[in-house]
Amino acid sequence: MRRVIAIFLLCLQLFTGTELCQLFKAPVLLEHYREHKGGDESLTFLSYLREHYFNSDERNPDYARDMQLPFKSCAGVLLASHSISIPIPGFTIVPPAPAFEIEKQYQSFKGDWQPSQIINTIFQPPRAAEA
Repeated sequence: MRRVIAIFLLCLQLFTGTELCQLFKAPVLLEHYREHKGGDESLTFLSYLREHYFNSDERNPDYARDMQLPFKSCAGVLLASHSISIPIPGFTIVPPAPAFEIEKQYQSFKGDWQPSQIINTIFQPPRAAEA
């Protein structure tokens, strides 16, 4: 029973929320190809597809029939987006951990600390060169 329900829901999603329902128009595509091939025996299926899908900017006499081909128009297609969410039992939402404060510690150098005398000899202003 679960399998039947899963297949039903999958088909419902594919045929209502996507363009997969255009595949039902495949017989119209083949019939229209036969109509064109009847007049021209050198017409291949790929050249037929190129003519009707890539070079079809102009309106030809069978324009209404061309618009019945699959993936030529979006008429009748559901243009809404939807999603199905199913809650999974047994899972709980974990709240974020509370923020903690860092204790700042500073050292004090008061007392018997003395700066090094070496630093005083290194950092001195430039002197004029003696000639």
